[in-house]
Amino acid sequence: MEFLRRFRYISRPAGSFGYNQLALHAGAGRTGNYDVRGYYQDNLYYAISYFGYGGVYLGNVANERIRPEITDAFDAGVRLSLFKRRLDIDAGYYHRITKNLITFRNYPIELGLDPQFENSGTLAASGIELFVNGRIVENRKITWNVYGSLSTLKIPWSN
Repeated sequence: MEFLRRFRYISRPAGSFGYNQLALHAGAGRTGNYDVRGYYQDNLYYAISYFGYGGVYLGNVANERIRPEITDAFDAGVRLSLFKRRLDIDAGYYHRITKNLITFRNYPIELGLDPQFENSGTLAASGIELFVNGRIVENRKITWNVYGSLSTLKIPWSN
């Protein structure tokens, strides 16, 4: 509890006292698959042999309304070092959501068409990550570290 009282009035995201340290981190960003020109928007014809004669069939139905996939990401966490850095704890939370997933849409086989690309669905991923490292023994002859990590991942699918 003494530890929390010491950091109550710190306005910076990181601080230290003695050999102990506390750091907070957070980040946000947006990325996307902007390479949607070409293959997704073109009618593609494939050559076939039909009873010894040449021919073509329509393999990809063009979709000019296709949009890029966009991923928004957020993460935040805390890093804590105690006991002259003999115990390090790093914990964090992340959340990522991707919209306008580029997927295949299947058509009835009677139409004779391959699946069409379209924007369909949203994919979200979130979880917690925890890392703990402890230096049990440290002297001139030997160093003994024990560490472990734990992470979770939750991915609900919506259409």
